[in-house]
Amino acid sequence: QLLGSNLLFHYSKINMKPAAIGSVVEWHQDLSYYPLTNHDSVSILFYLDDATSGNGCLQVIPGCHRSPLMNHTRDGFFQGRITDPVDTSGAAYLEGKAGSAIFLHCMTPHASTTNTSSLPRRTLIMSYRAADAFPIYVGPATVEAEAHVRLVRGQRLNVARFSVTEFPIPKQQHKTASLYELQELSRQQASSEIGRSWDPAE
Repeated sequence: QLLGSNLLFHYSKINMKPAAIGSVVEWHQDLSYYPLTNHDSVSILFYLDDATSGNGCLQVIPGCHRSPLMNHTRDGFFQGRITDPVDTSGAAYLEGKAGSAIFLHCMTPHASTTNTSSLPRRTLIMSYRAADAFPIYVGPATVEAEAHVRLVRGQRLNVARFSVTEFPIPKQQHKTASLYELQELSRQQASSEIGRSWDPAE
């Protein structure tokens, strides 16, 4: 009902945050990573473990899915994270017991902190999109991902619906399909450049 009568399964994955070492995931919007012709895409996150602020549960900025896509680039290249300042004053932790389900819109900014607890946090993610939300080609990975898309309800369509007249194409600087690796490489590059700018030998 959220996405209309013609529905596609988009992708699935499991996010793992091991006890004590689960890493940070910086603020980002999913649509920046897999551009679609419209915004009718929702992921359902099933908590396989209890999720709390202590084990790095999901954080979101409610209501921001109605705003334009934020900047995820630096020097023209996709960073896998929002690179402009983010107002997190209204951010909320989505805590829940194992078995809870969270519906996350593709334009909702979200992040998670490190897992500082002694317990793991695992999340099963199932993503769906409207049948008229077609992928915008950004490289071979777009074609590879579409091979796994399946019809869930209704029928496949051959007419795309567009939500916006312009969409920034995520130009990749690194050959990786992992959002987490992209964010880590982005942090390393930013840290390296800050270090050079403060070099006392210069």
